[in-house]
Amino acid sequence: MAPRGAPPKHVSSMSDPEPSPEDEELKFRLHPDASPLQRRLTEILQQRLHVPDIVLLILFSVRPRVWAMLVLWFALSPVMARMDLGPVYILGTLFAVMLCNLGQRKEGEASAYTWFNNFQPLPGNLNADMIDNQLRRGQM
Repeated sequence: MAPRGAPPKHVSSMSDPEPSPEDEELKFRLHPDASPLQRRLTEILQQRLHVPDIVLLILFSVRPRVWAMLVLWFALSPVMARMDLGPVYILGTLFAVMLCNLGQRKEGEASAYTWFNNFQPLPGNLNADMIDNQLRRGQM
């Protein structure tokens, strides 16, 4: 039985916790070849502002170019709204995001669309011609 003034076991175990492997994965560690600007920014955010590690992980996982584009987008949105081009601005942004994220196929890699594969279907595709052939030959 615990002494009268001692806290319960679940409270006392929390005062000196052992770091678990899951907690170590969420600790923010700056990459060894990070720029001096990133090191200084990390130091300010961690030590002076006491920003949680999970927020630092999110902040530093996004490229600076993406942050700059996001700031530019938010800066231009009130201008477009004043010019009554808000919906056009949003639709244009959606199209730009789709086009920028199409990616590049590697040499010899098949496309998901038969149009780009000289009309050859991908292995495992099921189309109407295959079903028709199976029905006519009695394979179904």
